[in-house]
Amino acid sequence: MITFVASLMSRLSLCAKVGFFAGAIAGLALSLTDLFYGGIVLTNQDAVHLSLALAIFSWLFLLFFLGVVFRYSFQSFVLPTLFNSLLTTFVTVFIVKYLDAFPLAWLLGMIIGILIGSLLCRIQYLLKPKK
Repeated sequence: MITFVASLMSRLSLCAKVGFFAGAIAGLALSLTDLFYGGIVLTNQDAVHLSLALAIFSWLFLLFFLGVVFRYSFQSFVLPTLFNSLLTTFVTVFIVKYLDAFPLAWLLGMIIGILIGSLLCRIQYLLKPKK
């Protein structure tokens, strides 16, 4: 499993990696909550609050990870990482809530994060001014 994730991560762009980690954090939190407390019932308002809390937590984790560990300049990734974290966690929480797939939220979060991160990278590439 570790070799699969390592080979997958080597092929992904930085945006997709950020989405992967944001989705994994959100999905893991949902899966662990379901595991420890049983069936989760979220209203839409609860889902928004939970998504926002998970987005902030994953953003702070990614700020530390990218800024301190990998030494990226903060100006280059602070806002894109925030947007990616917000979008990924909101989509993850609401899809998991809609499908009632809390035990598999960790996997759905990773997949959703990769898809959203790759999409955001592609949009950025298309909007980049051509020389």
